[in-house]
Amino acid sequence: MTVLRLLALGLATAIRPTSLAAVGALAAAATPRRFLTAYVIAGLAFTIAIGAAVIWLIHGVDITTRSGPFRGVAQIGGGLATITFGLVLLSGRRTRTRPVVDQPASASRWTTALSEHISVRRAALAGPVTHLPGLLYLVALNVIITEPQSARESLVQLLVYNGGWFAVPIAVLTLSIIRPGTASRVITVVQPWARKHGRSVLAVVCLALGIALVVHGVVIR
Repeated sequence: MTVLRLLALGLATAIRPTSLAAVGALAAAATPRRFLTAYVIAGLAFTIAIGAAVIWLIHGVDITTRSGPFRGVAQIGGGLATITFGLVLLSGRRTRTRPVVDQPASASRWTTALSEHISVRRAALAGPVTHLPGLLYLVALNVIITEPQSARESLVQLLVYNGGWFAVPIAVLTLSIIRPGTASRVITVVQPWARKHGRSVLAVVCLALGIALVVHGVVIR
C-alpha cells in the first residue's frame, strides 16, 4: 500500500509545467537522447541523494520515528499538510510568491535558456533545477521514514517515488531511443492537457493521500 501511495504521488507531480517545458525543449533538439539522458541522470542523482541522506540519518541514529505515538503524529501532520495543499489547489488560491510543490521559481529561466542554447551541461543542470524538493517530496519522505522497515526497504520506496516523479522524462527518453522524432510531438500534445488538468489531478491525489495518512495515523496511535 505504501508503494502505491508513493507511486501515485510521484506520478501526480510528474506533470508539472516546468518539467514538461524543459523536457519539451530537450526533445526538440537535433540529438535529444544525450540531452535527455543527462537531464534524467543528474536529476535522479540529486533527488535520490537527498532522500537517501535523510533515510541514512533516520536509520543511523536512535530516532523513534517508526514506533510509538511519534509515528502516528508524524503521519497525521503530513496528512493534514497534504490535504491543505490539495484544497489550496482546488480553490485556485495557490501562493504565487513561493511555489511549494517542487516547482522552483527559476525554472522558467532555465527552460528559456535550454530553448535558446541546448548543451549537455545545461541539460544536466536543468534536471535538479526543475526537480527541487518541495512540500510533496517532504510528504513522501515522511511516508517512507515513518514505516517500520529496514533501510533497504526505505531506499526501494524512495526509488519508486522518484521513478514516478521522473516518469515523463524517462518515457520521453525511451521514446526518443525507440522511435526517434516522435518524442517532441508527444510532449507537444501532453503539455496543453497538463496545463488544463494537472492541478486537478494533483489535488485529487493529495486529498486522497492526505486522508489516508490521517486515518492511518489515528489508528496506529
